[in-house]
Amino acid sequence: MSEIIISLDYPITDGEGKTITELHLRRAKAKDLRAAQSQKNEADQEFFLVARLTGLVMEDVGELDVADYQKVQLALKEMQKGKSK
Repeated sequence: MSEIIISLDYPITDGEGKTITELHLRRAKAKDLRAAQSQKNEADQEFFLVARLTGLVMEDVGELDVADYQKVQLALKEMQKGKSK
């Protein structure tokens, strides 16, 4: 599983005017986590990571509805578990 597709219950419009109805979240690598640590606080680190893994910009991540953002957070947590045995 190299990518998780998250359907948005509340689509957003990105900075280019495109409607986004789903997010394609690629699996994180250690270098993504390291890059996220450059942000000043945990909330910005998570936004940065989500932006990096989806191809959005942080401002677009901020437009996600809280219910959709929670789906993204859950996907990140599941991703950290790795493959089931």
